[in-house]
Amino acid sequence: MRDVRSPEAMFEADLLWREIQLGDLLVLESDLEQDGQPVLKAGQRYEVLAKLSGASGQQQFVVQSDLTNQTVSVYPAQICSYESAEQPVHHA
Repeated sequence: MRDVRSPEAMFEADLLWREIQLGDLLVLESDLEQDGQPVLKAGQRYEVLAKLSGASGQQQFVVQSDLTNQTVSVYPAQICSYESAEQPVHHA
């Protein structure tokens, strides 16, 4: 596992944060569990529903689990790859 505190990892996380937009599809590097239960699978594409940035600068993408139907936070370091949305998301 890579050190997410290294300058290179922080730079990469910031780059992903700026590059990935709402509606884009994320692919995770490994399965994600919460409370010992699987919520997201590696290799599966998940649509970005929201982007959150906390007061501490912690950046997260919000996706919907295909296993639990709940929203799940994904950190840039967990992302293997992404695809841009075919059409931009329209805000009402």
